[in-house]
Amino acid sequence: MSKSKKGSWSDIRRFFSKQHVLLWTAFLVCFFVFLLNLSLAVVAHTKLTTDGQEAFVRDLYKGDCENGRYVSLAAHAIINFLSTLMLWASNLAMQLTTAPTRKEIDAAHKQGKWFDVGVLSWHNLWSVPAANRLVWFLLASTSVPIHLLYNSVVFGTLNANEWRYFAVTQDFFEVAPSPRSIDGPRLDASRCGREPSYDFSIRTEALDVASKFLQDYLDRKSSYTNASMLQCLERFNNPFVYRPNAFLVNKTPKPGREDGLCWPYGSIPNSDFTLQGQRIRSLRVAYPSDSFSPGTLCQRLNRSPAEAKETYCGLLGSGQFSEQLASEFALDEPEVPVDYCIYDESITPANEVQHQCRLQCSPVLLFVVTLFNFIKCGCILWFLKNPDDCTQDLGVATKSAITKNSSKGVFHGRGGEMQWRTTAVSWWNAVERRTWATAAFLFLGVMASAAVCIAIEVIIQKTYRRDATIYGLWRLGFGQPRYESLISWGQPETGVVGLVANLAIANMWQVLVSILFTTFNIILASQLVALEWSKFADTRKPRGLRVSRPERDTDQRSTYWLSMPFRYILPIMVAFYFDHFLLSQSSFVIRLLIYNWDGTQKEGRTLAGFSPIPGQISLVVSFLLFAAYVAISFRRYPADPRMPLVGTNSLAIAANCQVLKDDDDRHLRRVAWGVPRVNWNDSVKVCTFTSGPVRPPVDGEIVRGLEEEASDYKRRRGWVGSLRRCFGR
Repeated sequence: MSKSKKGSWSDIRRFFSKQHVLLWTAFLVCFFVFLLNLSLAVVAHTKLTTDGQEAFVRDLYKGDCENGRYVSLAAHAIINFLSTLMLWASNLAMQLTTAPTRKEIDAAHKQGKWFDVGVLSWHNLWSVPAANRLVWFLLASTSVPIHLLYNSVVFGTLNANEWRYFAVTQDFFEVAPSPRSIDGPRLDASRCGREPSYDFSIRTEALDVASKFLQDYLDRKSSYTNASMLQCLERFNNPFVYRPNAFLVNKTPKPGREDGLCWPYGSIPNSDFTLQGQRIRSLRVAYPSDSFSPGTLCQRLNRSPAEAKETYCGLLGSGQFSEQLASEFALDEPEVPVDYCIYDESITPANEVQHQCRLQCSPVLLFVVTLFNFIKCGCILWFLKNPDDCTQDLGVATKSAITKNSSKGVFHGRGGEMQWRTTAVSWWNAVERRTWATAAFLFLGVMASAAVCIAIEVIIQKTYRRDATIYGLWRLGFGQPRYESLISWGQPETGVVGLVANLAIANMWQVLVSILFTTFNIILASQLVALEWSKFADTRKPRGLRVSRPERDTDQRSTYWLSMPFRYILPIMVAFYFDHFLLSQSSFVIRLLIYNWDGTQKEGRTLAGFSPIPGQISLVVSFLLFAAYVAISFRRYPADPRMPLVGTNSLAIAANCQVLKDDDDRHLRRVAWGVPRVNWNDSVKVCTFTSGPVRPPVDGEIVRGLEEEASDYKRRRGWVGSLRRCFGR
């Protein structure tokens, strides 16, 4: 790259990294997302419609399922991009909220207290003005609902329909049945198998359904298909695929009981999480209980021994279920042997909508997201009207000695003499142990929870006798909802309450991962701030201070980053975006549209689903990011020349910024840290920032400062040294 191009990029980078430019950029990004969300919410509420009974959802797309899947992926990719931009703007403002002014730092130092400089700090929050705390809490509190709601503004649907199946004798079709002949005597379970086990006085609805079904069969007999028992079991195995009404035919009725309709059965979605009869395993890892009513045809059938039925039903669709196995199943209650079935697979105007996939959106959720988006814009605008000079006094100082001589956050030490040691210090030491412990705890907790969910999914696949390898899980689809992967924790499923409850379950991972990212970014920011400070110890290359608003005709430089350089923050934002996108595909909200047996739509359900492959990829991405953070922490700061480590402690920074005589304007010039010329011949050297001649302190020299005992230093580095020895470094 030519020098002119390098210069152009450098100028652009510095311009867009100035504090006021960054704030205006953050505000404009936030305001753009706000206007876009508001416009989409208004259009969705006023222009889009739905066939269902719920007023809080609208149909965004209706048609081919394959195309709908791509539309859903594109929608979530855009949503995650917008949320990443909005949350970046919010985090920038949150960092500025806790950044102290020079006046606040001076007041704190007089009380023996200090601020963290250059990073987002919880420690600073309780020492900044009340207005700053209010803005910080507004920004933080609005980020949580955005994480929980934004990804679920758009969601896919599944279809479930009531269906009826009737056990009949083979002669039933040979005598040309008429709907008018369906009466009490013909509706007799004793015609096909055992004696009746039910009170047949309750059969009004069954007779009505049977009459309409038979009339349709007579009108469209040529469109009905005869299927083997195996084909029938597989056809009716998935409750979220359209299942037509069917005849289950018995070839060997009892003598004298020919031409009989044995008993009508049905599957009706009920009020709880499962479809009636949906004996499935879910993420709560509970085996099907007897309280579930029949749903899939295989589970509705009987087999001896009964305990083997669930095992065999899990084989459906795996290629391991044989015709011999299928022939051993029979209807129970009462038991009726079934030889084959008859049903209509054709698409008609009555069932066409049940063959389509939909992508729905919730204007209500989008309006709520827009409200929180507006609050964020207002908070950033507040900073534009009330700017703080938070990067004016950059410097490097030792914090271990400060904290060692402090109690309850108040410094009580006094300066003295110490022997200078030239020793390389690891990046690990730039961060407090409790911060590392918090990050490790969060990381292990999130990873363990995600691993448990994926392990449960593998158990579910094995229970259904399916391929639980990576290839087998990949065949389940990327972000594809499946009935055996629904999340059932007893949450509500109807109305707005059901929608909010399930989106909280589906998107809680977004919040946890965001907290984890923020924690590790604070760690990396602290390490990079210490690295920036350490460069001032290179007396061969004096440099200007980075400030918010550099004065003209000076050596001051613009602040091109607030906590991290662009070469770090941009890859992190990209990784953050992809990880959130993967999470949106691994844990998601599903709308279940339910239809009556005649095609009319009923009240739907809102469910939460899980897809293993995106979850596994997200797990790998998160682990690699964690490994990258750990690997970076093995780097060392320069040993010679070395600067005292503890970079974000304002009291330690001030201790290393003593003003020399006739050097009052040093903050306008290029400076370096070390022993100034006026002290070169003194027995006790004074180290400070100066724009004049300076040299680094020599190993073994006596310098003025707070002693950092060798035992403390070794203890602080001991665990890092152990890790280095483990890795042979």
